[in-house]
Amino acid sequence: MNEQSIVDAGKNLMGADPVLGSAIVLLMAAIVFLVVWVKSLISENSDAKEKHLEDVKKYAADNEATRSIVAANTEQIKTNTETMKSMIDVFRERVR
Repeated sequence: MNEQSIVDAGKNLMGADPVLGSAIVLLMAAIVFLVVWVKSLISENSDAKEKHLEDVKKYAADNEATRSIVAANTEQIKTNTETMKSMIDVFRERVR
């Protein structure tokens, strides 16, 4: 819709009944404002969801890397424990 037809429609409403026409024009402006406001809220909400999903994916990848590091360290600790046990056994045998 072009601006001239909108202005003409507003003038026709105001010309028919100034009070009712003014109320209708204000009501239409309020509806347009509410639609734009709700649209911006929805956009902000979807942007927040997208950022949250990106963070979840990032932390999931970090968590997986941490798990593999912990698993490798656990295996190393087990190996070191076995080595220490065998060394203690050797020392005990030498002391006897």
